[in-house]
Amino acid sequence: LYALGSALAKTDYESYHQEAEAIYLEALDNENERSGELYNRMGMMCFEKEDYDLAKDYFNEGIKFINKSETGEEKEVLKPLKYNLAVCYEYRQEYDKALEAFKKYRDEYGSDEDLEHEITFLETRVTPPTEEE
Repeated sequence: LYALGSALAKTDYESYHQEAEAIYLEALDNENERSGELYNRMGMMCFEKEDYDLAKDYFNEGIKFINKSETGEEKEVLKPLKYNLAVCYEYRQEYDKALEAFKKYRDEYGSDEDLEHEITFLETRVTPPTEEE
């Protein structure tokens, strides 16, 4: 199911994306099929449909799933999940949360030019607290 959903999701046709989403949802219903990568793919499909609220939920669920995992086999999937979550916050115009998420990402995984550009951009969007706060 996972491989079929992945193949369908890579196509340009809406009906195939709907099939892929249905397959991924079926996999999520089966506890043995759940994975951080599956949550990330569901989040990306929602993000592509501009459903940023649902995408954010899937990215968060993926992070929680991996953090609860006893095996730790999926730790490499945390990196894209955390990055995608930060981007999702940005698209939802939650600039303070996006900035915080990108800074945490940088602290954990290091920096690059694109990441620094994102952080600089977001710093211009976040209003500094006033003295009263």
